[in-house]
Amino acid sequence: MVSVAAGVLGADLDVVFSDWGVGVTYREVSQSYVPATQQVSEEYTDTEITALVSGDAGEPTLGTAGQHTTDMIEFFVKQADLPAGTPKLTSRIVHQEREYEIVGYANSEDGTTYQLLCRP
Repeated sequence: MVSVAAGVLGADLDVVFSDWGVGVTYREVSQSYVPATQQVSEEYTDTEITALVSGDAGEPTLGTAGQHTTDMIEFFVKQADLPAGTPKLTSRIVHQEREYEIVGYANSEDGTTYQLLCRP
């Protein structure tokens, strides 16, 4: 069995993100509700991070001859880049001036990256 040093994997991950990554905004959202006025207000905390983008919301779904488009897009981000270290489902990703809601996520086996499943 071959053991690979964590430093080597980390260096490879850095190269992948520097070569293929794009700048996105990780937007943490805090909501407050005022019962008297029944208004909800949101406050944002934006953090610029690098992500690998998989797919594009609005591209044709395979096998539908362009009659159906997907509404999902995936972003792969480094765990170390996230402000809280773990994504929150109340947070959003801003990419190419479009805001995407995080609807699910998965952590990589080694804990260094997250796959964020998002929709517009």
